[in-house]
Amino acid sequence: MKVLVTGANGFLGTNTIYELLNQGYSVKGLVRKKLNLNLIPHPNLEIVAGDITILSDIEKAIEDCFFVIHIAATTDPKLLKYKEYEFINVIGTRNILKSAISNKVKKLIYVSTANVFGFGTLKNLGDETVTIKEPFDKSFYSISKLEGQNIILSNSKRIEVVVVNPSFMLGPFDSKPTSGKIILMGLKNYVLFYPPGGKSFIHVNDVSKGIVCALEKGRNGEAYLLTNENLSFKQFFEKLRTKIKRKPILIKIPKFILLTIGFFGDVLRLLGIRTTISSSNLKTLCINTFYSNNKAKNEFQLNFKTTDEAIEDTLNWIKNTRKVI
Repeated sequence: MKVLVTGANGFLGTNTIYELLNQGYSVKGLVRKKLNLNLIPHPNLEIVAGDITILSDIEKAIEDCFFVIHIAATTDPKLLKYKEYEFINVIGTRNILKSAISNKVKKLIYVSTANVFGFGTLKNLGDETVTIKEPFDKSFYSISKLEGQNIILSNSKRIEVVVVNPSFMLGPFDSKPTSGKIILMGLKNYVLFYPPGGKSFIHVNDVSKGIVCALEKGRNGEAYLLTNENLSFKQFFEKLRTKIKRKPILIKIPKFILLTIGFFGDVLRLLGIRTTISSSNLKTLCINTFYSNNKAKNEFQLNFKTTDEAIEDTLNWIKNTRKVI
């Protein structure tokens, strides 16, 4: 049975396609342009070009597929207006849903983000029952993903749908890079300035396996957090230091400095200057966004790789692709 995967050439899309192929699925990968593809040719893999914001492109791509895994989204932190996120993350999702229903797709998997749920502490982890919290309720990206998620789940009586919510992913094939920038920081710098907060880390391979589990075992109308180790940024960089030749000095950035920088970023954005710096973005670095994986662990019987393994696999991929000399 053929699976359509949107965002096929991205970090998660590439890993998910390889996982599907390894498990015997036929895959159709949807990309915006057939340029600089990361994917290695495979007899059960077809690559097609199309735009999720153009309904006719989706209709053409989806027509012979039994399942759809919708990963494509914009995460660009430089975008200044919600409409820029909405165009891809909401309208594009509506197009996927509409086409999946009209073509009688058996199951639709929507890839959201962990941050649409409320985070917690090590003693009281956030889970799928906790509503979104500040500062993510001010993040255009998180709001757009939550809107897309709600659209998908509200149609569970018309089509079988499952949502997965990955946290911070590390691993191979992060070609831009995206989250892999945190690894490059350690490789390129002799001094690492780390923020006071922390994140929930997961190996991208486990997210890919979780997506396939959602396809096979996920309950209709349910969302599943895909996450693993909850670490402070200091703990993460200490792990990274043990695995690289360069041993950068770790210096903590005070919260007030980050918030001050965020304020000036807001001013620049009000002036129409595109920048990754904003109050909402920098506030996320000052808090511990910790989540539980109990639901996915219990229902999917997943065995998660450690963050150490995720770091090692990222480093090996960087080394093999000569991203860093």
